[in-house]
Amino acid sequence: MGRQAECIKEVKIRSDEEYGYFLKRKYEFQRKMSKKWQKLGLTALVSPTFPHCSFKAEHADDMGLMLEYIFLWNVLHYPAGSVPVTTVQEDEQDFEDGYRDGWTNLINQTCQGSAGMPISVQVVAHAYEDEKALTVMQSLENQIKFRMEVPKI
Repeated sequence: MGRQAECIKEVKIRSDEEYGYFLKRKYEFQRKMSKKWQKLGLTALVSPTFPHCSFKAEHADDMGLMLEYIFLWNVLHYPAGSVPVTTVQEDEQDFEDGYRDGWTNLINQTCQGSAGMPISVQVVAHAYEDEKALTVMQSLENQIKFRMEVPKI
């Protein structure tokens, strides 16, 4: 689990000075991203939520760290929401990346038998512009008209 180890190797108790430095860098990053977002005139950003459909419950502990598509928006305090747009097709039940590590294996396990599972995109708006994210989500929903019958339990 090389990527997982990379994600958690820096997890440790930090001193007040280190924490203060971290917060300073975070706020600088937030300001820089806000300026960039505004300079580009972005209303919203549509991106993947996850590299495949949702992972299986038995993989949640390991794959719950795969936040690269969503964690940034939490750090920036940008509103984001997910909208289902399609389902996994029969010929889309394999996954390959350049890592070939434990996460690749877990995503492959998740892919097996995933035909019919929903695939979502996330919509992100600038901080305090929640209504823009919701408007774009509604527009996507209206245009795509994705509907899925919920399986009977």
